[in-house]
Amino acid sequence: MLIPTDFSEPAGEVLSFLKDIKGIDTVILLNVIDTRKNDPHFLEYRNVAKTKLGEIGDKLIQSGFHVENHVRTGYPPDEIISLAETNSVTLIAMSPHGEGWLREVRELFVGSTTDAVVRRAGLPVIIIRGKRFKGNS
Repeated sequence: MLIPTDFSEPAGEVLSFLKDIKGIDTVILLNVIDTRKNDPHFLEYRNVAKTKLGEIGDKLIQSGFHVENHVRTGYPPDEIISLAETNSVTLIAMSPHGEGWLREVRELFVGSTTDAVVRRAGLPVIIIRGKRFKGNS
């Protein structure tokens, strides 16, 4: 199972959901640093992402999962799909929104990254709605 994360609250809720699923062998955690932003703090973001993925991975290992961590740069949907394809992933689990969802008023129900992955992935994508969205079916 591939779990892309931007370390937002909704992405964290996907990880909480994961712990209740039986039969998952390997969890691949992925953070994509969007290089389209041309941010001078790129190296800092990369180091922070590695640290955060390590912390998340350690918790999942304690829960009995085998974990792989990946930090990539590029356009998030492309990197998510590429990693899924090269690792023969059978399921991608994502939140409907990430850190920027409040800024994206035009995408109220599913964020742009999630939407692009769902439309382009050649494998199942499960979208986990967290507490914030319960009751808004």
